[in-house]
Amino acid sequence: MNTRYGRKQVRKISALVVVAAFVALGAVAVASTYGRTVVALPFTTPRPAASTGLRISIHYQDEHDPNAKPKTFHKLEIQLPSGFEVKQRVVPACTASDSELMAKGPSACPRSKVGDGTVTLMTGFPPPEDTFATDVTVLQGQGEWLDVFRAKGASQTLAVDHIKIMGRTLVDEPQSVPGGPPDGRSAVRDVRIRIGARTARGRAYLRTPPRCPSERRWESRFTVFYDDGVTDVARATSPCSPRARRPAMKLTVSPHRVTVDARVRVRFHVRSAIMRCRRGVVIRLAGERVLTNRRGNAALIHRFRHAGRRRAVATKVGCRHAVARVRVVRDSG
Repeated sequence: MNTRYGRKQVRKISALVVVAAFVALGAVAVASTYGRTVVALPFTTPRPAASTGLRISIHYQDEHDPNAKPKTFHKLEIQLPSGFEVKQRVVPACTASDSELMAKGPSACPRSKVGDGTVTLMTGFPPPEDTFATDVTVLQGQGEWLDVFRAKGASQTLAVDHIKIMGRTLVDEPQSVPGGPPDGRSAVRDVRIRIGARTARGRAYLRTPPRCPSERRWESRFTVFYDDGVTDVARATSPCSPRARRPAMKLTVSPHRVTVDARVRVRFHVRSAIMRCRRGVVIRLAGERVLTNRRGNAALIHRFRHAGRRRAVATKVGCRHAVARVRVVRDSG
């Protein structure tokens, strides 16, 4: 038996498929102003003030026919929730030029990689040349993300895109890509980007806002400036939970009594019921800092110039800080 669907039914089915895919990401996608943009942006943790990753998903469509080639745009702004932080200095910045990235690809800056994903274009040509899929590697640049594009499964770099990081706002002004009818350009169809959670020296690269709103979700706003003059706004939410009590740490220091002007090796030990709150903990004492190993141990050598009490403070993202004290006394002799 042959089944025929009307145009309105096809549009409904296409829209439902897209929404279902975004719900599977664990985020809520809200219809945009003109119906051209469907977005999702879940964080990888619902905890406030915690290190997190991002999952950016955007589906572009024609508002009259979701199966048709989308309209082209010249600017995209993504505004993350109030209080969200991007600490760019946590990751070494890629200083390679576009020419170097075109020649070497992401290997030009291996330590700067922060994410990856895929971008699919619609060309306007008939099948099988109607879509073109690319792999994307995201590098931390100087005040920006560098998107390095390669054909799906290939190693040759096709293009480099620059996404400016302005506080909690990401701004992309993509290059025009040649294509087919009706405008001779290719249009972005789908974007799937994963930015991983990362910490260094106790600092989170991406950190969720410090508070969870009463509605238990954070909201991000996408603004797309299309070439035909339309500005489409879409919103996406990510669930959050009220701030849970962070795991405790206990810091001990030895020796806890030292003499002025004596060069002393100070040993630290961090205890916690949670492994991540024992290793990689930052300990600060008398203007110096040191990191614990996986057993929670650390040490530093210091000469204390003045008598008094000194505080050693242990900190780690997602853990409660701990304090121990060292007493510095004058030599009685």
